Amino acid sequence: MTTNPVGMFPGYLLRQATNATLNRLYERLKPLDLRLAEASVLVLIQSNPGVTQSQAGQPLKIARANMAPLVRRLEDAGLVSREAVDGRSYGLYVTEKGDDMARRANAAMQAHESELMAFLPPHLRGPFAEALTCLGEFYTEAEESSVG
Repeated sequence: MTTNPVGMFPGYLLRQATNATLNRLYERLKPLDLRLAEASVLVLIQSNPGVTQSQAGQPLKIARANMAPLVRRLEDAGLVSREAVDGRSYGLYVTEKGDDMARRANAAMQAHESELMAFLPPHLRGPFAEALTCLGEFYTEAEESSVG
């Protein structure tokens, strides 16, 4: 048997858990013919009608350069429409078809999250979410301070 010297590193364990859980989520989204980023943006637009591309990308940590083609795919699929906000900006709205798809995507993601948390003993669920939040905030702040 091969020894894995990194098998108990928190970063390694986090990556293994991420891979396993994302694969399950991809399977849930596959019948909708949506990628995870597309589903996330669609749900965000549904919750924030009139949001601009830039505003939609920020909380999801999607680079501006990646938002344009992503929104274009959603538009081409008839899920999202744009309306002029001012001379340069466009607000994004889900179409009727997009509203239905966003509901289905949100339901798939909610089911995935419920399943994920159900695997944890109840007494670990709160601390687990707190630890992930702490890591995310730390690395986001570190990244922002190194850029600025």
